[in-house]
Amino acid sequence: MGNKDCHLIIDGEVLVSTVRSGIGHYVFSLVSEIDFLITSSSCFDIEVSLLLPEFMASRDIFDHQFDNIRIEIIPFSFKSRFDNFDPIVMDNDGKYLFNRFGPAVYFFPNFYSVEVPHSSSIVVIHDLAFMLYPKYVKQENVRRLSVAVSYAVRSESTIATVSESSRNIIRSHFNVSDERITLICGGVDCLDFYRRSLEEIEEAKKKYGITGDYILSFGNIEPRKNQISLVKAFRQLPLHFRQRYCLVFVGAASWCSDEFYREVAVARSEGLRIQIFLNKVIDSDRPAIYSGATAMAYISFYEGFGIPVVEALAVGTPVILSSIDALIEVSGGNGFFVNPQSIDDISMAIRAVDSLKSDEKILLKSSGIDNVKRYSWNVAASSLVGIITNLRALI
Repeated sequence: MGNKDCHLIIDGEVLVSTVRSGIGHYVFSLVSEIDFLITSSSCFDIEVSLLLPEFMASRDIFDHQFDNIRIEIIPFSFKSRFDNFDPIVMDNDGKYLFNRFGPAVYFFPNFYSVEVPHSSSIVVIHDLAFMLYPKYVKQENVRRLSVAVSYAVRSESTIATVSESSRNIIRSHFNVSDERITLICGGVDCLDFYRRSLEEIEEAKKKYGITGDYILSFGNIEPRKNQISLVKAFRQLPLHFRQRYCLVFVGAASWCSDEFYREVAVARSEGLRIQIFLNKVIDSDRPAIYSGATAMAYISFYEGFGIPVVEALAVGTPVILSSIDALIEVSGGNGFFVNPQSIDDISMAIRAVDSLKSDEKILLKSSGIDNVKRYSWNVAASSLVGIITNLRALI
């Protein structure tokens, strides 16, 4: 452990995925902020290591991304252990980690965990979509996550989640006490996410071939995100709306998206402009793409948090959101809320955003920006450090 008072060990497996999901973005941003805290504070007395499974990636991927976090390669994946759960194997994994690293605080930011002797752990359960809406989750993930979350809840781990909405759901479904569930919310980097100039917006639009006004959708293409309903709502707008606006989807291919692409093909055959950017928009261009949109639509059937919501609000772009608890909470009520099952609702919300008067836009922008001050990665990292401070006394 060197001269540090505590060793924090983070499961980094989700970071080496070929497609960075919302959870991957959450973990990377949180780890980056921890790295920054170490650099900026001489009082930071926590040693930090990032665990990567040897068969997924080499440490070279992260050698130049973090200045103060040591990369450690381990011979197994926490996630894969829950494909064929074996308590004996799990016990051996925990012993392996203790023998290698000694007493430590483990941070498992993606559902999957293991109990390590003489150590403390924090497990992030982002949501219970696999339980509440299993038809929107891959079946292999439903099985794996069900075992992983049950394992975490039965253990002595501290349970963390990303919103009050998720905390309430976890508490009620697993009968977990309030004291055991803590919050490490998602966030936004306000140094990067601010309203960009018209010049920057036009430069980004030109780079990606976006012309005219557009409605934006951020998120991986999958059934739970409900992008297909946005296309259907767009198709039923009056002609002048359809001629004026383009629908822009930014994200990654996920699963079960054939129906979405069929709907897109029909819409395009009717003359609608729809652009889809899969793994193409680089992170540094995201603020300008958000800033240029007339609105950002995020109409998922279920979410635990919703990072695109706070990113859009941070740059002052109006949001069209599902009227679900997590999105109402995260947005602070700053948005146009719709029933995600209602195409008419979504269509009407697009028309409502289009008809906003200048003073209404200013008020909405100001209120949204004020709201997202609650959600910075510095706040999230500080929450994690606070939990670690309490847990290390127990080791």
